[in-house]
Amino acid sequence: MIGNSSYYLKEIEFYLQEKNSQEKFQIGQKASEISNIPEIRNIINEIIQTITKNGGYVVVGRDATTKILSSTRVKLILEADFETQVYRRAKQLNAKEFEAIGKVFSDLLKRDVDSFDLVLEAKKVATIINTSDLSIEQVVSRILSRVLWVRFSDYNMLHLIIFIFFVFVYTLHAHFSESN
Repeated sequence: MIGNSSYYLKEIEFYLQEKNSQEKFQIGQKASEISNIPEIRNIINEIIQTITKNGGYVVVGRDATTKILSSTRVKLILEADFETQVYRRAKQLNAKEFEAIGKVFSDLLKRDVDSFDLVLEAKKVATIINTSDLSIEQVVSRILSRVLWVRFSDYNMLHLIIFIFFVFVYTLHAHFSESN
């Protein structure tokens, strides 16, 4: 049923390039509504599975770890305290007015309530990274550490030593980048 998967990615990327942050937010909300239709959700999941079948992709979504790509080896949940989530989303959307920030607050609260059971299920099979007090560099460092740990855990001791060295150097780099 699914043809050339890169076609879908190019079309989505082209469409989103033309939108401002408020329009992207509205598109995201509409996409969430539409994807709740089971037939459409199945098509979306099939597209994601087709695109990612050879690995090398990061899939973001609350049901990616348990439903869409349940057999993947690296499963991560990035979480943050609620205040941090509201702050980051408001900043992402460039929301400055009280009404816009209130909308961000209510949307995130509704999302968290609606997906509570799904997140609990995902937390049973995934590594949780709390990003509340982490810089983007520190988050990337933790993600890479986990990905590389899983990747090199299948190999011999030399690979493990190289992995530990890489993580050490990257962590130092992230630390000193923040200090400047």
